[in-house]
Amino acid sequence: MATQYTAGLSAGQVLTAATMNSIGAVWETWTPTYSASGGGAFTTVTTTVARYARIQKLIFVNIDATVTTLGTATGFMQFSLPVTASRARQIGIMREVAVVGSLGGIDLLSTTTGAFILYNGANTAVANYRNAGTIIYEAA
Repeated sequence: MATQYTAGLSAGQVLTAATMNSIGAVWETWTPTYSASGGGAFTTVTTTVARYARIQKLIFVNIDATVTTLGTATGFMQFSLPVTASRARQIGIMREVAVVGSLGGIDLLSTTTGAFILYNGANTAVANYRNAGTIIYEAA
């Protein structure tokens, strides 16, 4: 069993912002690469947010990306992860926020790739779709 992080604190002592920052939960940015499950390639994807934080083996990811120009991409919009996951099939939550407003999930297809998948299984590799979501997963 893992021990709880105590940062050298004793019972009743106040946990300061400086100590919290030393734990490692600072947001970092990364540049995801995008692909489509049905093949083909996006011409342009605009990333509004791609950031993550790590606390020990937990990875917190926020991603918000718009299919600016579709190109030949079809199927689900996929993206590379900032940190390799311990296993696939971990699930997060997402929403298409520009066109249809539908909810869905982020599914880790592999230990290095996530995909935006709408609740009804509809494609997310669609022109002008803005897919935004959050996932928390365990790092390898």
